Amino acid sequence: MWKIAPNEAQQIEEAVRSELYGSIRSALGINYSRLRQLLWSQLWQEADQETENVILKALRQNLEPVDREALLQLPCVDLLTIDELWSRYSSGRFGFKAQQQVYQQVDRQPADFLRTLDWRGPRISLTGGIKPYKNLQFSASAPPGHLPTWRWCCPSLDSGYDVSDSIVEGLFRHLESASLWGHHRCRPPLPPWVTSKSIMVMTTDWTLSDLADLLKGEEWQAADKVTQALMRAAVNREGVGSLAAMDLAQIPCEILHDIDHLWVNASFGHFWLFGAAAPLHRARWYL
Repeated sequence: MWKIAPNEAQQIEEAVRSELYGSIRSALGINYSRLRQLLWSQLWQEADQETENVILKALRQNLEPVDREALLQLPCVDLLTIDELWSRYSSGRFGFKAQQQVYQQVDRQPADFLRTLDWRGPRISLTGGIKPYKNLQFSASAPPGHLPTWRWCCPSLDSGYDVSDSIVEGLFRHLESASLWGHHRCRPPLPPWVTSKSIMVMTTDWTLSDLADLLKGEEWQAADKVTQALMRAAVNREGVGSLAAMDLAQIPCEILHDIDHLWVNASFGHFWLFGAAAPLHRARWYL
């Protein structure tokens, strides 16, 4: 086995914590650990306010409300992180994906969307349907998609929680153009220990990202097959049924190192590349 450096051990520790409590990855270096803690504690209103804080930090808005143009600067990775945290700790009740489902259910009509979420009251009222922010529901029994609110795009909460139709259309267009759910553009990044050199060497149709996805989903047999394909590709022996010992010796250490770490992290140390608990308990690439 390889000796693990302190910074690498810290990265593995965070990867395990992410698996247990939710990822806090960010394309902009934003720290989502406080949001994760608040959601874990079911402190819904505090988590809602923290969501506003991190979004404004991501856009460097200096606490200024976000307009439709600024929405386009919200990175896909950060949107996905926020959504997954809210979804995880609400059992799928809250988050951007839950809100998008409501938007689709009301035929993409912004006004109907706002009323269905109970963000806006009846049209005929003294306030025109605009509600005070304090009157929103900050509990697990709130309507599906009610949280997180979009207070980060409100000109002022003093005059009520007022989200414009234009913002509703703009955000969902951004989510759809980024293909937030189910497109490779939003695939979570590889763990930080994966080296650029090993990525460059991979010439097969399978990649380390594919292996990471399969391992995250605990699809062990499929991950084992992809591991075989990656090992063969590393020595230009794709399609060959077995590898000789001399072939294994030619595989760059960086690739062995990265594959090993993916298996160790995903299995919490149960599987590793070389040893009794190697992938599916056998090093099949050279059998």
